[in-house]
Amino acid sequence: MLTHLDPYFQYPANDCEETPLYLAARKGYLYMVIEMLKTCQSLAYLGPKGKTALHAAVLSHNRGIVCEIVEKKRELAIQVDENGWTPLHYAAYGMDDLGACVIVQRLLEYGRSAAYIVDNVRKRTALHIAACRGNARIMRQIISKCTDCCELTDDRSWNVLHYAVISKSDEALQVVLRISSLIELINEKDIKGNTPLHLLAVSRPYLPSIICDGEEDLNAFYKQHVRSRDNLLADLQQPKERILEWMEDLGNGPMGQICINKKRSWEIQDLRSGPKEAKVLAEFEKSKDSFLVVSGLVATVTFAAAFTLPGGYKSDERDPDQGTAILSKNSAFEVFVISDSIAMVLSTCSVFIHFIVMLLGYQEKYWWLIRSALLFIMFAMGAMVVAFATGTYAVLSPSLGLAIATCFIGLSFFIYVSYMLKRLYSKHLEKAYLEAATSISRMWIKIRLSRPLLS
Repeated sequence: MLTHLDPYFQYPANDCEETPLYLAARKGYLYMVIEMLKTCQSLAYLGPKGKTALHAAVLSHNRGIVCEIVEKKRELAIQVDENGWTPLHYAAYGMDDLGACVIVQRLLEYGRSAAYIVDNVRKRTALHIAACRGNARIMRQIISKCTDCCELTDDRSWNVLHYAVISKSDEALQVVLRISSLIELINEKDIKGNTPLHLLAVSRPYLPSIICDGEEDLNAFYKQHVRSRDNLLADLQQPKERILEWMEDLGNGPMGQICINKKRSWEIQDLRSGPKEAKVLAEFEKSKDSFLVVSGLVATVTFAAAFTLPGGYKSDERDPDQGTAILSKNSAFEVFVISDSIAMVLSTCSVFIHFIVMLLGYQEKYWWLIRSALLFIMFAMGAMVVAFATGTYAVLSPSLGLAIATCFIGLSFFIYVSYMLKRLYSKHLEKAYLEAATSISRMWIKIRLSRPLLS
């Protein structure tokens, strides 16, 4: 209504330097923005700290408002705030969903040069930000429109692949490495002589499959320039710990401390004290004989149980089913046979994996095999207990009380396992609660100290 009364009135900003259009865009009020853009002839697009209403629309993650504003005033797509961030930088930093892809597509459509604009702090492009955050969809959008912006580097001479390594996302690496013309980026050095391959070797227990077993061009490049992760580590110009600190130093941005997404599978912070896999492998190697004995024992017992069936075999020569199990029609016996087979197969797989790892060596890249073997033997023990309980129940079923008692005693194994897991989980939760309470207390103290004292 106010806009219709005086369409030429330029509504001023409030004390926080926020104009009505900026506020409407920041809050995500689409219809209000449409009305102001259609009616007002002297709209003010600016907001606090050099941001514009388009920055605000991107921050509100409202693609409808983004489309309306950028169609009305397309030059806002390349306008930077006081930190040198364009709306494309903010879109690259945010969520990596379909809505964000539409926003990025529209921003590039009206301001393709935004992909080449660097910020004031670290000289990072929007592609660097997207790669750092592991936002693979947004990276595809930017690279598809502006492939040559991949060659831009920041103030540390990091290219997009350096940032993709930081993101902890194999998908972000694949976006770049599947383009033949960009493969050479993996061998480009920063100001300290570290290539993306060096950062990968330092931060991961093994090189990702996209590099070792990738497409033809990448595989040829890998064979020509890289021999192994150990060779990469030997080529480092600095200690591993110093490089990890260098990787963590991402600086600040308009959103505060630049941080990677937390949903990734491996953490740089854990690698400084040594990968968890390496520690487990070392312990596993020390106890390999005990592990092999347990696996072999379970495999032997379950294999023997399959041929010494509870209840025995039919021995009547005149019976056409001679040699078959007497209790073959018994439900408990059927469960016994299935669980015994599962236990035998899993324990045998565990023994096989043990021998394979012994031949290949206890290396970090075979951690997935060790983890599989441990899981197999744990499930095999559970299946063996079920086989014992159901086998004894099948044999003792005429004496129902004794059968139930024996079955309960056997299955009490799972009660103990559940209790143990509950205790472990509760301790983990208690630790998490204590850490959260400590953080909240510190935050409350900071807030109290920052308030001026009342006279």
